[in-house]
Amino acid sequence: MSNAATSTQATPAMPAPTVAEMMSGAPKTRKKTANRQKMRFKHKFLLISFSLLMMGLMRTGFVFFVIGMLPCIVAYYMDISKNRYTFKSIFAANLAGMMPYITKILVAGHSSTQLEEIMGSGFNWVIIYGSAMMGWLLILVCPMIAQIMVVGVNQTQFLHYEGLRKKLESEWGDEVKQFSNNPSRDNQ
Repeated sequence: MSNAATSTQATPAMPAPTVAEMMSGAPKTRKKTANRQKMRFKHKFLLISFSLLMMGLMRTGFVFFVIGMLPCIVAYYMDISKNRYTFKSIFAANLAGMMPYITKILVAGHSSTQLEEIMGSGFNWVIIYGSAMMGWLLILVCPMIAQIMVVGVNQTQFLHYEGLRKKLESEWGDEVKQFSNNPSRDNQ
């Protein structure tokens, strides 16, 4: 083969970036990908272990558990952030709504009549999915409440310091006013 023939051969292409890599703007290294795959394996192992345990304890109630926890399952796949705070908040709220019914199923044993009674009531589903909705509302409303509180605290501090500045200017007179950078003072 000639040198010209070997130089025109295509070099192996790098794999295409994933959607998450394109959104983050930073290329991911192979080390991070390996760590991510290990975490995925760890999560899969925990999920399979938990599912087997719940199937053994609840039998047919496991189907009820999976259907009831659908909002947090969806949140798990939607939340791509590093710490998954959205998923954790929705999971906690959804599990809180599920706990009374899971307890009834576990106490009743493997009674299909108890399961039919719980799954047949529309009010139970309103409570279960309503609690998951409260988790979503927490995610949406809490940042707004925190912002209002921070703005209120800052405004209170500003008014306090403005009052102290006016008091200082009234006590010390015109010598201090020249050091004040208040534009409202120039209009007086």
